[in-house]
Formats: sequence, C-alpha cells, structure tokens
Amino acid sequence: MEIIKISFDYDDTLTKENIQTIAARFIILGTDVFITTNRSYKDDNTDLFLIAGKLNIPKKNIQLCGDKEKAAFLKGFAFHFDDDADEIKDIEKKTDCLCIYVCDIAL
Repeated sequence: MEIIKISFDYDDTLTKENIQTIAARFIILGTDVFITTNRSYKDDNTDLFLIAGKLNIPKKNIQLCGDKEKAAFLKGFAFHFDDDADEIKDIEKKTDCLCIYVCDIAL
C-alpha cells in the first residue's frame, strides 16, 4: 500500500493553529506529512523546526526550497496546503499535486 504524501507551506500556513490541527490529523492517519517552504538553509528556521517537532514531522520531511520553485519538490505528492495563490497555480500547472488554498479554510 502506497503512503499518501501531503505537504504544507510554513509561513502563514503551518504557523496557523487550525492548519497545524489538520496536519496532526493527517499524521495520526499515517499520512507522510512534509513541510515545503521557500525558506532556505541560510534563514533562521528555529521556529519552523519547533513546530515540526511539536507535530512530529521528521527533519527529513522538511523541504527548504530557497531559490527553487516548490513545484520541483512536490512531484508525487497528493496535496499541498499554501497561502500563495500564484504558487498554487504554478504547482498545479507543473505537477499532479492538488493544492488547497488555506485562505479558504475557516478559522
């Protein structure tokens, strides 16, 4: 059985409590949850690693894209949650990943 891979943007997405709750529920169901962010290794990612640890998202599942487009990191993913509509359009155009615009999710 193939494990479903789901990704969450970090800034203004996984930083929100309601989105963290969604991620935690996917993890409980056995889904492989990733963080895919435009941050780079040069950034101070202390807050990101803190939330990843709180949610039990392993460091190997944190994708710091830096200058590369997220679409390159999301091939083979079922879903990606993001707050950037332009990023979502690009990901959906270049991959089979279905994106969820977090601004449409009620708080």
